[in-house]
This record gives sequence, structure tokens and C-alpha cells, in this order.
Amino acid sequence: MKILFITSSGCDNLEDGMLHGFRSLLGADCVEYPKKEVMYQGYTARAPERAYGKLFTVWRTLPDIPVDRMDIEDRVRNNEFDLIIFGSIWRTQALYVSLQKWLTPKNTMVFDGEDHIPIWRDAAHKFVYFKRELVPKISYYYWYKLIPKSLYTRRLLVPKTIQPISFAIPKEKITYGITRESKLTLLPRHIVDKEVLEHPAFHQKKDEHTDHVFHQEQQYYQNLQQAKFGITTKRGGWDCLRHYEIAANGAVQCFRSLETKSVLCAPHELINGINCLSYSNADNLAEKIDKLSNDEYDSILAGSYKWINRQTTEFRAEDVLRRFYDSI
Repeated sequence: MKILFITSSGCDNLEDGMLHGFRSLLGADCVEYPKKEVMYQGYTARAPERAYGKLFTVWRTLPDIPVDRMDIEDRVRNNEFDLIIFGSIWRTQALYVSLQKWLTPKNTMVFDGEDHIPIWRDAAHKFVYFKRELVPKISYYYWYKLIPKSLYTRRLLVPKTIQPISFAIPKEKITYGITRESKLTLLPRHIVDKEVLEHPAFHQKKDEHTDHVFHQEQQYYQNLQQAKFGITTKRGGWDCLRHYEIAANGAVQCFRSLETKSVLCAPHELINGINCLSYSNADNLAEKIDKLSNDEYDSILAGSYKWINRQTTEFRAEDVLRRFYDSI
């Protein structure tokens, strides 16, 4: 199988995770265009501390193997590629327009990893459209804001071509064998929920909790591995690499208000008390942690490892391919 993967400039969590997955599966038969330099080992064009996400986890992960990126338009015209993927439909519009005459529902899929709810209707109408922030209000925007709330909150009123998707993590970033007995702290240094940060039950030295406190990926991972729990919340959108980083480093996710997330909206398959903890406020979290027995913690941690094994970039790429071909 040969794939043309259209990339955007800059870092994009969904696009770049999917590129990692398809390249891991197909090698040079996944042709990304233009070349996404930030994905390759040895990337130095921009200092990590000045780049998005400090280039942790997804970026600088691929070996720079030879890939033929020449004469892309001619090769698309001649049907060289079995599948054409737009890694970010909002950020690749120029190439989408220039290649559109050769795109068909059977050879094209698009990804939309943006935090905002609206979709690009033209692409969603024609092709399988994988949307990360898939919430009921998407129906309102798809139908030009004509659908009343009483209808779109009860069911998703969009074509079946619009399907859910979530972020993923390279499988080599999962650290196995972390157990409760190896834990040194209750929480890591990086706490994104201010209410939890300031709560007496979780109080530590004031200078230990700041945004993006780590400048080295391994230090960040090690701190997570030493903590029993990791705090995560909805930010711009529900999905965030932090969820996956916490689980991949053997800590249990404490996810604020998880139960209010739409079931089709990423992240998927997180279940309170099975592979994570959901909490409503800092008092509620303190109470849940205090009542959690060692056996219950061990069970949730084991569930978290099962969950993260289904969130790798290769697993996500294979799942997307299966769903794409099942739908056409």
C-alpha cells in the first residue's frame, strides 16, 4: 500500500501523530509532502524550549529514511497512491484545492484536529472526515446554524462520513513496569488545574508547580513515573497529549469533569474507576484519593496500561484504515 500524506507547516498533534503511525507501518511507502522536518530525529532548526510542546513525545521521533517526494501532482494524476490523506484539512487548503480534481471518496480521507467545533463542510460532504472535537453542536454548524439545540443535543445530525478520532502516542514512549511501590510523590510537579494546585491536600513547595516546568522530555517523564496520579483537564479542546503522557508513564489520570464530555469526542474509552479517576473539584478529588485502597489503585493502574496500549500511533493508523475501507 502506498499513501500520500499531505502535511501542514508547524506542529499539529493529530496530524503528526498520524504521520508517525503511518510511517511506522509503511516506511517509505508513506510519502509525506511537504517533508515535515520537525518529525525527524536530529531536528535542530528551532530550539525545543521555543517550540510547540517543547517537541516532547511526538516530534523528533522518526528516522530520516529516503522518501521520494518529487513530482507529487503528476504522481497523483497517474494514480500512484492508493490513498491520499490530508493531515489537517484546515491547514492544507492550497494543496487540497490543487489536487481536488483527482480526489475521490475511495482514495481520500481528511483529518481535522482543531479545537474548534465547525468543520470544513466541502470536505466532509465528499470524503471520510475524521474529526477530533466531535461534539453534538457540530450538527448546528454543519447545517448552517439552522438546527435548534433541542435537536442537536439529542443526536448527531451529520453524515456518516464524519467519524471520531483522537490523539495517539508513539509506542516507544510507553514505559512499562511502573508500580505503586515505586512511587515517591502523590502528584507530579506539573499541575494544570489551579484549584488542585492550591488545595491544602495537594500543597507542595510553591516553586514546584509551574506551567511547562520541564525543559527535558526525560525529566518530565521521570517525574510522572514517580507520581501516583497525574492531573488533566479540558483546555482548548477535550483531547490533549497530556492524557497519554500521564498514562504512558505509569501514573493514573485524574480527569476533571470527564463525565461531561460527549462520548464521540476524544479522548475515547476512558472510564472512571476502571482506567482513570474523574473528579468535579479539588475537594472531590482529595476525597476520592483518600478513599482509594491499594488494591483499587493497582487495578486502575493496570486498566490505564491496557488503555494506553490502544492509543499508540500504529494502533490509531490501523484503526483509521479499517474504518475508512469499511465505510466506502
